[in-house]
Amino acid sequence: MRISQKIILTAVTVITIVALSDVFKIRNSLEFENIFTSIVESETPSLTSLIEIKSSARQASLKAVEYSIRGIEKDKNKSLEAIEKVKYHLLTYTRIEQKENRTPHGDIQKLKTLSNDFIQTTLKYLHISEGPSLSQLTLDESELHQARKTLVHSIKGIKKVKTQLLLEKIKSEARKTSLKSIEYYLRGIPKDHAKALESIAELQKLSGKLTTKGAAVEVNSLVLSYVEAAKNYLADISKRKSPVSKIYLHEEELNKSRKALIHTLYKLISTEESELNKAGTEAKDAIGNLINITIILALLLTAIIISLHFYIYRSISKPITDLITATKDIGAGKLDTKIDISSNDEIRELADSFNVMTDKLRLSQTEREQQEEKLRRSQKMDALGKLTGGIAHDYNNMLGVIMGYAELLEEMVKGQPELSSFASEIYRAGERGANLTKKLLSFSRQKSSDAISLEINAVLKEQQQMLEKTLTVRITLTLDLADNLWRVRLDQNDLEDAIINMSINAMHAIEGNGKLKIETRNEVISETEENLYQVKAGEYVLLSITDTGSGMDDSMKEKIFDPFFSTKGEKGTGLGLSQVYGFVERSQGSIQVYSEIGYGTRFTLYFPRYFDGESEEYDDKIDEEINLSGTETILIVDDEPALVKLSSTILKQNGYHVFTAGNAQQALDILEKESVDLLLSDVIMPDMDGYQLAAAVMEKYPDIKIQLASGFSDDRHLDMSDNSLHEHLLHKPYHSKTLLKRIRQLLG
Repeated sequence: MRISQKIILTAVTVITIVALSDVFKIRNSLEFENIFTSIVESETPSLTSLIEIKSSARQASLKAVEYSIRGIEKDKNKSLEAIEKVKYHLLTYTRIEQKENRTPHGDIQKLKTLSNDFIQTTLKYLHISEGPSLSQLTLDESELHQARKTLVHSIKGIKKVKTQLLLEKIKSEARKTSLKSIEYYLRGIPKDHAKALESIAELQKLSGKLTTKGAAVEVNSLVLSYVEAAKNYLADISKRKSPVSKIYLHEEELNKSRKALIHTLYKLISTEESELNKAGTEAKDAIGNLINITIILALLLTAIIISLHFYIYRSISKPITDLITATKDIGAGKLDTKIDISSNDEIRELADSFNVMTDKLRLSQTEREQQEEKLRRSQKMDALGKLTGGIAHDYNNMLGVIMGYAELLEEMVKGQPELSSFASEIYRAGERGANLTKKLLSFSRQKSSDAISLEINAVLKEQQQMLEKTLTVRITLTLDLADNLWRVRLDQNDLEDAIINMSINAMHAIEGNGKLKIETRNEVISETEENLYQVKAGEYVLLSITDTGSGMDDSMKEKIFDPFFSTKGEKGTGLGLSQVYGFVERSQGSIQVYSEIGYGTRFTLYFPRYFDGESEEYDDKIDEEINLSGTETILIVDDEPALVKLSSTILKQNGYHVFTAGNAQQALDILEKESVDLLLSDVIMPDMDGYQLAAAVMEKYPDIKIQLASGFSDDRHLDMSDNSLHEHLLHKPYHSKTLLKRIRQLLG
């Protein structure tokens, strides 16, 4: 028997039982229905009407007051709609109560009188509230006050004796205009309006007596602005139906009318609720009788259901339970599990579908494991990048101090060759440390900050001679470079390091004589090939490096990109291929490895095609002919005291006036007191970083030039409106002449 047939049979049985029970309880149901209908038809409509009157009255009052304050026509319309609801529900309640003759005539008349009084009061309040809103008038008043304040403040700054009396008259008339305008706003007396207009005319007359030179021009402009604000304010006040004092008086009347109506409604609602409770008690007794019969029927129905349960369990529940158990095994990863259902129904068909699904899951499991391994490697690289980025920041600060003082020392001992050579060696050691820091920072960058448009073939041709010397004569280097190779956008230094790293690894993997082949070509990857190459579909440039070395097994291939994993023992650091992997990821590319024990290894790198065409060059050479001295004032901000002292010394030696701060808040405090031409700030600082400080300075002091510097910076602030701060960042440690040249470029 099909499962659908079993369910239909069970349903028919249950329906039959329910139908039989209805025969026994129909008499009680009809009796309860009559009582319930009586309650609904006689009690509930009256109570509902009273509640609606109360709610609508509150809505009408609220929206009327909002219309007075905001002046929005929608509030007025909502108040009028609520008034109509009060009328409608009042009429409904009156008809019901007069028909049933339950409420005294005097109470109904009182309710009607209070409701009509409330309606008339609300309509009157809406009428006198027409015109500009109170909020708009308050805004006009604020603008008038601000215009007068600005005018008076400007006049106080003028010290010329000849015009002092005239300016005092302007101040006096401005104050008089404001005073009379506000009195007209509050009282609505025409005399106040006339006096305000007289003061405005006097202001215009006095303004015409001022000369057209110096501060008088600014005062004239401010007088005109003030007069315009006063006229606008007076014009808006004149559009009001009534003064503010009258509006508030009618609002008080409106509140009294609403409270009187609501108080009466509460009393009537209480009466209706007591009537409803009385009817509910009668219904409760009828329900008790109905429950007794229902319990008897429920016991009979329970006995029948227990009998049906055994049949349903054998024919439906047990096969489904077996199916669920097998499904959980599949969910736990036991893909070899087979579901075997003996019945011949839909459950058997579902089991067959699950068996087909497990076959497909087994085929895709290998691909999923590969994706998980890629994610694990990416997370490990990200964690290492954050660690090295933090270390590099502090290390660059120390190197900046060492190299900076080495430069100063070398200048001071120019006449002593031996000491000069010592200082030069210190500086070169600092440069070597800076290069090491740059490699560490390659882990923490999410994309290449020095990326340029380039052609990989040109880079390979430039490196060919150096690679041949590095690989020695025992290894034959072959370049197979495609014609018309597409351009890419990469960090050229990272690309050169990647080629050298992989070539040296290949040399170590080749015992005796061998071959190394470097190949380039254009490649188009379709959507069906995305998972295979682990990149999005599109156009790519392929760079392939193939050696004839010893090759790798699968376990070694899974670890080669892990930081500090090396097959060279103490001869290797384990960072080479990790750097290559990080470089390719930052370049939005992909790297694939193919290797066989005894047959060699091939690394294939895919870089997305770059369409913006022209090559770029990066040149940070210092023009020795530029005068690096100056007399401007510079504020240095850095949480590293030694770097602050060094930068201050360099700038002071070149004629600059210098202020220093250990954090952003100290810098802002200095800027409030001192005039500064240029801000030189570190990026990474506690509480507020360099970009946040720059944003605050640009907003408050737009004339101050800004130069940021950092030993470690990411792209978190690239969404700033002034992206040039990130593009022209000084990377620590920097040469003193690099700093001086950049400052001169900014200051002009």
